[in-house]
Amino acid sequence: MHLSSGMASRILGYNEEEVIELSLHQFLNERPRGYNYWLDLWDGAGDELEALDKALHLHHLAIEDATHGGHRPKVEDYGSHLFIIVNALVIESEKVKKSQASFFLGKDYVISVHKAEVNLEPVAERIRQKKPKILHSDASFLFYSLLDQVVDDYVPALEKLNERVVELEELAVNDYSKETLKKLFKFKRELYELERGMWPMEET
Repeated sequence: MHLSSGMASRILGYNEEEVIELSLHQFLNERPRGYNYWLDLWDGAGDELEALDKALHLHHLAIEDATHGGHRPKVEDYGSHLFIIVNALVIESEKVKKSQASFFLGKDYVISVHKAEVNLEPVAERIRQKKPKILHSDASFLFYSLLDQVVDDYVPALEKLNERVVELEELAVNDYSKETLKKLFKFKRELYELERGMWPMEET
């Protein structure tokens, strides 16, 4: 299940006893204490981040990086929060592409910023289903759960690209045309670049 591009955010709060869901207005003005919060923002989150900056004092450089894609994976420590960028892999129309996912990790919150095509829904379902492991853990465990979800989606994406490489290799055995070889080299290069993009994530 992927997120609807007609939506802009969801905010889940949880502790050992319950799960609550808030609007951005409620979070900014009347959020209960004693909860860990996941603020999931997608498809043009600039306005939401600006509003959250006033409440959580997010670093302006991190906000800029989160709202503009194309950055390499990295971790920045801004004192009151960490800022992390990773590359998600997305299958779109039989093609595999990278899509930036950014995270702000604070003492009792995680903010995720990404396009709707990046699927973090399984983590939301675990929270809503009140899975004990996540409800009894702090915000850092929530972040690692989200990171695990991003990495899990690497497997089907890389498998799809590998399948295409194998198909082209088989075709090249019987067809030595320049067009077939160009496609084969193109897919192999994409596969190499995507796998190379995982190396900084392993360090993260």
